[in-house]
Amino acid sequence: MLNRDKLEFYVFRGFVWIAKLIGITHLKYFAFTVAVIFYYIIPIRKKVVLKNLRTAFPFYSNRQIKKITFRNYYNFTTVFFEMMCMSYISRETLHSYVNCINLELIKEKFNINKRLVLLTAHIGNWELGAASASSQLGIPFHVLAKPQRNPYMTNWLKSNREMFGNKEILLGLSARDIFIILKNGGIVGVLGDQRGPNESPRVKFFGRDTAINSGIAAIALKTKTPVVVAMIIRQPSGLYNVYLEELKLEELKGNKEEQIIEFNQKYMHILEKYVTKHPEQWFWMHNIWKY
Repeated sequence: MLNRDKLEFYVFRGFVWIAKLIGITHLKYFAFTVAVIFYYIIPIRKKVVLKNLRTAFPFYSNRQIKKITFRNYYNFTTVFFEMMCMSYISRETLHSYVNCINLELIKEKFNINKRLVLLTAHIGNWELGAASASSQLGIPFHVLAKPQRNPYMTNWLKSNREMFGNKEILLGLSARDIFIILKNGGIVGVLGDQRGPNESPRVKFFGRDTAINSGIAAIALKTKTPVVVAMIIRQPSGLYNVYLEELKLEELKGNKEEQIIEFNQKYMHILEKYVTKHPEQWFWMHNIWKY
């Protein structure tokens, strides 16, 4: 008898088969159909998306907010199916799908002391961007990831992320692993836009006090590791650009706690800049202003 986890995974593998059959260049049509279903019929986390967008853009009309909301669903169904395609596309296709603007910045900062923190966000297609950028550089990234409730999905995602050379670090054991990787020489990729615990420091994001996770900032400061912020943005063509900016640790002022807050404020300022330009591409389904 199939248990729930196996059944869910077999359904998921069915979607992987469909994605492979359609091909990555034509997935947008299938993704649009699925987006319609989840927006109108099975509105998963729709209330959260609408609430977050109205908080971030209070000057937008209700019609504009709903338009962005649907495009947000369409964006993430596209990302979902593109991730499935990563299990069978060639390295050449992966490279052609992602244009890394100023990729030399990563190499330049990494070569200072052979370690780097690459800070990104749930915008565009971060999975595709990380795989392509590391492959084009010829340097593997160690990417932090949250375990899924379904262990079969956790294993599949790990295999998918490591297909082109990257290594996955599961959250939970991550702090010790990050220290070891940076000490021995390596690049650590982190998604920095998740809500921190209620007791964590706050920074401004779209004018709202927002709880942050301070761990990666503390590690970067303690190890004096260069930090590059990467934003992966889908273009009208359906391909992606990766935009890179250095977050300069030497510009941070004050004591350790103040530097951690300023570090995260600088990161959130960069994120807000890209989200403002491309609001449909950020993960509004995350309840970032829960408290």
